[in-house]
Amino acid sequence: GAFLCDGVGLGKTFVGLMLIERLVLHEGKRVVLFAPKAAKEGVWEPHLRDWLPHIGGVGGNADFSNLAVFSHSDLGRKGDFPERFRRIAELADVVIIGGGLNGLAQALAFAVHGVTCHVIDRADQAAMLAPHFDGRVSAISSSSMKLFEAIGLGPALEGKGCLIEQIWVSDGLKPGALDFVPGKDDGYLGQMFENRLLRKKLYEAAKA
Repeated sequence: GAFLCDGVGLGKTFVGLMLIERLVLHEGKRVVLFAPKAAKEGVWEPHLRDWLPHIGGVGGNADFSNLAVFSHSDLGRKGDFPERFRRIAELADVVIIGGGLNGLAQALAFAVHGVTCHVIDRADQAAMLAPHFDGRVSAISSSSMKLFEAIGLGPALEGKGCLIEQIWVSDGLKPGALDFVPGKDDGYLGQMFENRLLRKKLYEAAKA
């Protein structure tokens, strides 16, 4: 089974912690947690240490627990990761994911590895896909773009983004600046996509 949360501010972290405790301690289940790297290191791992130290799964207790914690970008890594995820697909009882557009992206990534997922969102999908729902854009790094390509979204997004060829950072009008400029043969730094487009393509791929 799977518990996927897409959306901010729904209290999914503490709901997830309660589910982990119940499933691991009381039902003897195996649980694997996938989250964006920033959320894994900044939210889930600290909360697991603070609230569920008796379960383990992080730090020195990782090898003696029925809980395993990964970054969502690990799904596209080489080495022993494909074999590890093959075993997870056979053994894991629950997968918990959280965060914005990552819900559908990670569900698709799991599907590539043979893991069946359910995406839970209290918002109406038709409303979320409407032109007026979200006028924001997202900067997709080159590594995240590789993840999109790995889950089959490359053709759907090709030519739809605005290339990020340089990043200039300043502190208001203060002197000095920080420039990020790729090398001659490094290509672009990332792409800007409309959130509505990303959500639409992810939704279409999940429904296919």
